[in-house]
Amino acid sequence: MRKNKIDALLSVEVISSSKETSYVQIGNVFSPVSSPQISFEIILKDVKSGKIAFKLTANSEGDSMSAISKSLAEKIVEIYMAELFDDSGVFE
Repeated sequence: MRKNKIDALLSVEVISSSKETSYVQIGNVFSPVSSPQISFEIILKDVKSGKIAFKLTANSEGDSMSAISKSLAEKIVEIYMAELFDDSGVFE
């Protein structure tokens, strides 16, 4: 986070996960349909001071765990990279 002169550690943790199941009727048969519900805690901590630069919770539901994790990781990198480069693409 060069704009703010922060050397930081990024941690992403699953703070809760569960599956929600509902049933869909197909003819005379009821079939279960499940989807995960996951909450992540994302913390960016300043290395020098040990203080938290930002902390947020991301919630996701209705997708596979691997897709959720990949999407979250991509978003974090996108936000972090935007902080490193100015609008013209020059490293700050």
